[in-house]
Amino acid sequence: MNIGQNYAQKKAYIEVLLSGVMRAKTGFDYIKYARTGLMDEEYVRIGDLRGNAVTIDVTAFGLEEIMMVICDYIVNGPIGDHVLPRIVVDDDKLFKTARLFKEVA
Repeated sequence: MNIGQNYAQKKAYIEVLLSGVMRAKTGFDYIKYARTGLMDEEYVRIGDLRGNAVTIDVTAFGLEEIMMVICDYIVNGPIGDHVLPRIVVDDDKLFKTARLFKEVA
């Protein structure tokens, strides 16, 4: 599988399959996947109906690891053991990822 196919597979897995799982979370609005072109950094953004969003770094994660982090978020919110260390809090990185998610919208 080439890089483009891998990206498409992860995007579909997150935005279609895991989106269905996320519907169980009260107030869920969307889940998106984006990847930088140069550094191959990968991010998932989850938004709720109140307008809040969390950005999670899933760089080099396989589908199983991504599912584990998302399930931890569903059950424990942003303080889960698997999700907490992956949440992006650096302002510069959040601005950079915001542009990525606008491009994939």
